[in-house]
Amino acid sequence: MIAGLKNTFKGFTLIEMTLSVVVIGLVSGLTIVIFSEATESYFSGTSSKKLMDDVRLSFWRVTQEVRGIESNQDISSSTGSKLFTESDQSGLSIEFSSGGNIVFNKDGSSNILTDKVDPSATNTFSYLDDGYDKINLSGALTTGQASSTALIKVDMKLKDEQKTIEISSHVYPRNFRYGKKMSYHGQ
Repeated sequence: MIAGLKNTFKGFTLIEMTLSVVVIGLVSGLTIVIFSEATESYFSGTSSKKLMDDVRLSFWRVTQEVRGIESNQDISSSTGSKLFTESDQSGLSIEFSSGGNIVFNKDGSSNILTDKVDPSATNTFSYLDDGYDKINLSGALTTGQASSTALIKVDMKLKDEQKTIEISSHVYPRNFRYGKKMSYHGQ
């Protein structure tokens, strides 16, 4: 009698169901791992891009201000961490502050250009004379040292949680090359 009965049950066996659940679990687990790694990679790349953008903007702005200095005397009283771009010191100054910022001071107001400066590194302005020798500072630049300055070297190191970028360049103030402005140069 048993041999004559036809199997009329339709469906999956317990083994088939178990295997299906295991396969779906493995595929889901691998998908989650791949997705989390891709997300981590994306955010790491975004963080690196933001740091690179900060470096480019900060360095571009500092070099533009240095290039626009009108005469050697405008930088007198500058130090290794603070650069004055006008002789009366009430105009623009650029400063590597101890808190890890590059600060632009103008007319009594301070604006932070970036807060990613590495405070443990030596972020400085160096001054080179006409013979391209480094001027040794013991405090602020004197009037004599300022008048002999031909180049300004900018060293900065910026960092975030994962990456550090160090940049250094000599910047030639455009107006130093031409000497003093004469009456026939116009305004």
